[in-house]
Amino acid sequence: VMLLVVLRALDKKLSNICRTIEYMVKLSIVIPAYNAEKYLGKCLDHILRQTYDNFEIIVVNDASEDCTQNIIESYASQYSMITGVKNEVNQGPAASRLRGMETATGEYIAFVDADDWYGRNDSIELIMREIERNQVDCLMYGYKARHIHGIMIPHNFPYRIRGKYDAGALIEIKEKIQAPAFHYVWNKVYNLELLRNENIRFDENLKRAEDVKFNDDFICKSGTFFLLNKCLYVYNCCNLESVSRKQYKI
Repeated sequence: VMLLVVLRALDKKLSNICRTIEYMVKLSIVIPAYNAEKYLGKCLDHILRQTYDNFEIIVVNDASEDCTQNIIESYASQYSMITGVKNEVNQGPAASRLRGMETATGEYIAFVDADDWYGRNDSIELIMREIERNQVDCLMYGYKARHIHGIMIPHNFPYRIRGKYDAGALIEIKEKIQAPAFHYVWNKVYNLELLRNENIRFDENLKRAEDVKFNDDFICKSGTFFLLNKCLYVYNCCNLESVSRKQYKI
């Protein structure tokens, strides 16, 4: 009888462990937001409409002076997967992304700008399916640049280079093609554990091109990549106040 009790207790414990593993967050989506009241709601709505749902959303309010904080609190009160983080003083996108990385609990991490959005309702599902299938450290995908009058211009990887690559092969492709898509962080999903173990961070001292350095550092420390020739993200070029659109004196 005692043995039966012990076996039942072990079975219950194992079931709880399996249930916990099953519901572990797979993807953390970090959104740095500064004075983003015009666009943040649309950005969040597109994520919430995704067919894939094993994710968390971390919105980092970089000391906004508009109603950004109210929007974050409103969405966070309605959706348990949304967490708001607030910087007391404005620090820039690099510092905000770092705070998001520190808060993230997912196995993988993605960065989305508050004025952009995913272009398809199955974007994340397609991304995570390829990551699971190919077991890579980073997946890169194409995007559409949205200009005035709603004009969409696709920027995609050539079909001939679609697939899995190691770091050496990726560097050769990057040098040969010279595509801007290699430099951005918002058209990629990264292995979060690798970022932390290798101490790959955004440089808070850089006012521009901090994502270029971040990706270069990541490539040097990573093993495998996958290039997916699908335009899954919309880069909003119409917001002239966006940090990524402003010019700085270097």
